[in-house]
Amino acid sequence: MTQSTFPPAGVQQPYGQPYGQPGFGGPGAPFGQPAPPFGYPQPPKKKTGLIVGSILGAVVLIGGLVVGAILLFGSKTLDKADAEQQVSAVSEQLIGAPAEGVGCPTDVEVKQGSTFTCTATLEGQDISFTVMQKDDRGNVEITSDNTFVPVSAVADDVNSQVEAEAGVDLITSCDAGDRTVLVDPAGEQLSCTVSNAEDSSLSIDVTAVVEGDGNITVEYQNA
Repeated sequence: MTQSTFPPAGVQQPYGQPYGQPGFGGPGAPFGQPAPPFGYPQPPKKKTGLIVGSILGAVVLIGGLVVGAILLFGSKTLDKADAEQQVSAVSEQLIGAPAEGVGCPTDVEVKQGSTFTCTATLEGQDISFTVMQKDDRGNVEITSDNTFVPVSAVADDVNSQVEAEAGVDLITSCDAGDRTVLVDPAGEQLSCTVSNAEDSSLSIDVTAVVEGDGNITVEYQNA
């Protein structure tokens, strides 16, 4: 039978009895046996894991560039509307979510090597793209000026960390408001709930801290 250390060993139940004693599903008792509600003070505890797979992949992908072409408006300037359409398409391709309110400057002179910036928002977050002209025929490179991390990828990483400690299947959800993607999230903290996959009434709350170096630090709340 699978043994569990989830919730973490040493957590106190409301009456002062430590987990691990009979009847509370602590160390030495199968996860899923009767346990008091979680949420009361827990011992200081942090787990840090490198963001891998989908998160790092997304960051690397979004940090790249896309080669495209912008129509010429006459022969001396780029077509502003077409530039904005191209940037919008790049946002969908790289981020997986549409940028809103894309705005590019007007009367951009056609000139090889010159650059300009287009701005937009993503789920209420400011973002921008740098457009570099590769030649004088409208061929450009479009790069994102921001770092993007899917909220679902943060939840997956938290789940993997806590699951490895608990030894049972868990389900994690993280609250980022209405956002599905975090923009430049270094240092941002998300409140996440980790639940037993077979019994969602057994859960703990944790804080996921998104580090700038591609790591997620998991902190148990009320620690």
